[in-house]
Amino acid sequence: MHWNVGYGDVIDYILSDSQVNPQYCLCKRYFPVRQDEKRWFGESVKEVISVDGALFPEEEQIPMTEEQAEDIPIEEGDQVLRVFCMLDGNGDLDIPDIAEQKVKGYVFCGFDLSDFLVSAILNCGSFTAGDYFSKAFDHRELNGFGLIPDYRSAVKIRQKLKDEYPDDDHAYCAVFAIWRRV
Repeated sequence: MHWNVGYGDVIDYILSDSQVNPQYCLCKRYFPVRQDEKRWFGESVKEVISVDGALFPEEEQIPMTEEQAEDIPIEEGDQVLRVFCMLDGNGDLDIPDIAEQKVKGYVFCGFDLSDFLVSAILNCGSFTAGDYFSKAFDHRELNGFGLIPDYRSAVKIRQKLKDEYPDDDHAYCAVFAIWRRV
């Protein structure tokens, strides 16, 4: 899933006019099973779900329409993600009720914070060691998918990232609501 977003000095992130919201893709599931992965993500993260381009490379995803996503049979080890970027065309946060809505056939997983490619909550250093972005949030705040469980916390962490790490590009991120179908 490639998000056409950009940032500047005045406005954080702006979706391009061609951005379709929500987006759907078929991709592999990711379970951290090796010791180094468990140390990286923390013991509480049992399965990783993210918009991070390194964890879920775009070339390994199959983008699809909503109709295709509803109809495609899902094999074991795969999932269909429904991702909604919580920004409007002006870079403003959308109303929160869109985020936690029930979507038939999908389970709401939580919120990711990401710039155009990297998840600020999952792929910016080992959070369990407290060596990166630890002033903005504690890795124990993440749910079993490695996501922020509620919208209010996602917005709060997003602001703290910008406040605490103003010189880090990854701190300027968008909020993504993620559902999935397995």
